[in-house]
Amino acid sequence: NAHEFKFGEQDTAVFESYLSRGWCFVVAVINRSRIGEESRMVSEGLADPLILRFPHPQPVYPLALTGTGGFDTEILIYLASTTKMACDDRLRLRYAGDVDTKYVWARVFSCLAAWTDPAGFFDPDAMKTSYLCKFRDRLTPAQMREDIVFRKAEDAEPYRERIVRW
Repeated sequence: NAHEFKFGEQDTAVFESYLSRGWCFVVAVINRSRIGEESRMVSEGLADPLILRFPHPQPVYPLALTGTGGFDTEILIYLASTTKMACDDRLRLRYAGDVDTKYVWARVFSCLAAWTDPAGFFDPDAMKTSYLCKFRDRLTPAQMREDIVFRKAEDAEPYRERIVRW
């Protein structure tokens, strides 16, 4: 409970589960005081991005701890990998496609690169990725009881969500 990280009994089971698997994990405090600031992330109801990079054949988004908070949460994940990725039906795929890595990191994530530490985190030559997937949905606490596990998709077909409004 140090450094403004608060957790209760319902969180302990999640921590114990992660530790029993030998996982390393990240915990972050959302700064709700930024709600009034002029920020695109805040205006869309999203927290500032949490940017992680790690090599793993089956990435996991550790959502179970977020679910213990008791409120619906908007989840937006950009997953860069060497192939198209998929997950269970809780998060809808909004975009998937081959990318020119230098173009993606130089254009799409240029604003994020300025916010990240250490410098060079988004070095296109070090990333070794060629595919970008975007997943987004609003999840209830019940939908967040289990972490989201990504896996290699059954196809490599590009996808782009199209929204038509009348």
